[in-house]
Amino acid sequence: MLVKQDDLRVILMAMEPEAKMDEHKTEGSITVHVLLGAIRMHVEGQWLTLEAGGLLSLPPALPHDVEALEESVFLLTIAFRA
Repeated sequence: MLVKQDDLRVILMAMEPEAKMDEHKTEGSITVHVLLGAIRMHVEGQWLTLEAGGLLSLPPALPHDVEALEESVFLLTIAFRA
């Protein structure tokens, strides 16, 4: 974890090819910024592919899962409401 405050988390995530994070949700809004590789996210019945440089923002409590299509690194930011 790069930053941990009451209202903000910034996490550097690394995933190996085909690694998966099962469906989950957060209490805060999130952004996912892919720095290396490519990931696929399942959100509201759609598969979204993010490659290096791609950025996605999701509102709080929206279920999603993540799969690495190749060796990938992304920055996850979670912003909690006051």
